[in-house]
Amino acid sequence: MLEHFKKDVAIDETILRKNWRGDWKNFYRNHLGFSDAEIKKSIEVFRGLKGEEYLPPLAKGIKEVLANLAEDFTLVIVSSGYTENIKPVLRNNGIDELFSKVYGSSELSGFAKSQPEVFQIPIKELNLMREKTYTVGDSIDDIRTARIVGLPVIACTWG
Repeated sequence: MLEHFKKDVAIDETILRKNWRGDWKNFYRNHLGFSDAEIKKSIEVFRGLKGEEYLPPLAKGIKEVLANLAEDFTLVIVSSGYTENIKPVLRNNGIDELFSKVYGSSELSGFAKSQPEVFQIPIKELNLMREKTYTVGDSIDDIRTARIVGLPVIACTWG
């Protein structure tokens, strides 16, 4: 994608470890020198490369599990992914109506998944009862951060 914008930048693990703060827009802006217009265009390019109809497969039975959970619980997605990429996947899989809100990198700007705010913000904004709030996480950061906040964790191996 960088070639599309004529950016002569090499990105390796060292650069990412030093500069990545969980918000891809800030990384593009501050490290790669993208303007706001180029960031907006990069979303279009990304979708073109990946395909708007790209549907990661849902785990077998997950749609039914989520529907059952939604009857008794408020379902929220907290992700380091970009909300504009998450919502079409939910919609195209017919599960978007099951979730009250999606908190992606734009809603949690400035916070990495390793920071307690990623769970505290949704709890506060949606007026959720902490003692009735559970997290499902597929990364070490998800599990560690939920424990710091004092939330029970259900670990899974898929996102």
